[in-house]
Amino acid sequence: MIILLALGSFFYAIFGAYVPSVIFYLPFFFKNLNLNKYINSILPLTILISLLLAIIIQNDISYIVALKTTFLCLIYPISFNFGNYLSEKIDVYSNAKINKFLIFSNVLLIIIFVSKIFYYEPSAIARTYVGASLLFYFITLEKKIKLEISTPTFLFIILSIIALLINNSLTLYLYILGGLVTFIAIRLINLLKLSSFRINKKFFRFLIYIIIIFSLFLLLNSQVNLISERRFNNFINLWKAISSLDKKLLLSLAGGRFLSTYTQYVDFFSNPLDFSGFYLDAPIINPNNEYLPSLVKYTGLIEDIFLTRRGGALVPFLLFNLRILAFPFLFHIGFVLIRLQKYFKNNFDLRYKIFFSFFVFYILYTGFIASPTSLCLPWIVFGFVNSRVSLIKSKKDKKYLIS
Repeated sequence: MIILLALGSFFYAIFGAYVPSVIFYLPFFFKNLNLNKYINSILPLTILISLLLAIIIQNDISYIVALKTTFLCLIYPISFNFGNYLSEKIDVYSNAKINKFLIFSNVLLIIIFVSKIFYYEPSAIARTYVGASLLFYFITLEKKIKLEISTPTFLFIILSIIALLINNSLTLYLYILGGLVTFIAIRLINLLKLSSFRINKKFFRFLIYIIIIFSLFLLLNSQVNLISERRFNNFINLWKAISSLDKKLLLSLAGGRFLSTYTQYVDFFSNPLDFSGFYLDAPIINPNNEYLPSLVKYTGLIEDIFLTRRGGALVPFLLFNLRILAFPFLFHIGFVLIRLQKYFKNNFDLRYKIFFSFFVFYILYTGFIASPTSLCLPWIVFGFVNSRVSLIKSKKDKKYLIS
């Protein structure tokens, strides 16, 4: 069981192709299906209606495309359910069993990160490493496991060295920086809401430490190239694009993922009732896209690569392919985020507030901006954290909250 839990959480690619990790959970999915929950009733019903509507209005849709789009739409509810299932297992496991899960998960991740068979790209390693780190850290917080020198800690240090130094990625540092910025922003907003504006000494020291560490990182990188020159230049260009609001430069980054995401959002919000490409999983970037030439020039790749590329993050994919029928998905994601925000806002432990900041940035960036559509881990973590909060509240209220 522990092996399947680890594989279902972290496995993501083989021989250069993405593989949704939740395929390892499918044997348990129907066994643990609770149709009284919104995510197990409304969302599958929405997908079924979308499929039937596509068959009616898209006369030439192929069965392969229809099945592929259906499965990609199911990534969110299945992954979220798996997160719930993993949370329930962790809740009843002893610390010894949890240690076994952490040990096997770290060993599996080390194998995935160093093996060419499971290699996809450095940013894939970054997304998996950050998701796994959030999951492991939240487990240790909730189960009150002391962070001491042990086998899981030693293995995680090795995993971190591989992710940070061997397979370093701009995406990984973007997650770290984004999480820190989110934490600082949330703290400042909370301070501004207070009648007396006083900066907590711990928060002030935290800011000083971050500035020092970030400065040392930039200095160290200039000496030993922790990040390759190309990726470091991308980081600098990302900063320039955001600070100067240079849309053309920004959409030239991330190997086309930013442009794909932007194009899907623009296409939806400009005409949400346009069902001409409904459910077809059609190519996103067309030859007439005004930002395509700058993307081709910046990356040095041929134009056809971007014209045939599908997908992007899951949320823009849903909006692009389901149009207004994607709203039930957005409603559920928004509802859960708001509920979690209320819970973590009332938790005064600084460790939980730091966790929530990195967690929110991870979900928003990975789910809404830049990641492969079939990536399951962010939604598994999303479901896991939501389930833990529900379990805590249910123990206090003596009843489960319906997610």
